[in-house]
Amino acid sequence: MKSATELILEAAAASLAGGTAAEGRIFRDRADDIPADDELPCINVVRGEVGSSIFGQGATRNSCNFKLQICVKGANREVALDALHTSAHGLLLSDPTLLSLTRSLFCAGTDEPEHFSGDPTVARMTATYQFQTLTRAANLASAP
Repeated sequence: MKSATELILEAAAASLAGGTAAEGRIFRDRADDIPADDELPCINVVRGEVGSSIFGQGATRNSCNFKLQICVKGANREVALDALHTSAHGLLLSDPTLLSLTRSLFCAGTDEPEHFSGDPTVARMTATYQFQTLTRAANLASAP
């Protein structure tokens, strides 16, 4: 059985699969830090923190986040990062499945673009998305 949070992460990755420049290169919790050149641009969907509080009789309110690790290659890497994030953001916030599983989904911010892999044309930026869910206190997979 999957938790409500994991179902949301899967829905986020599925939402991004067909509508950005990273089409076909959407990863879920990819562990290696440096994608190969033929995998760029790409987006890695990574689980973030989950905090919970009591919400009525037998229910729990979960404040959660996930991160989009957005990677690009090119001379105008900041422009490419912004464009890829903008298209990903639009897909996430218009996806009916994702929106039905979450409450208050929003982009909480991005970090500063960074170079990595020793190649000055390759850059990564992380965008953090926050949301809330309600679950049964005894079962993280079901709504109250």
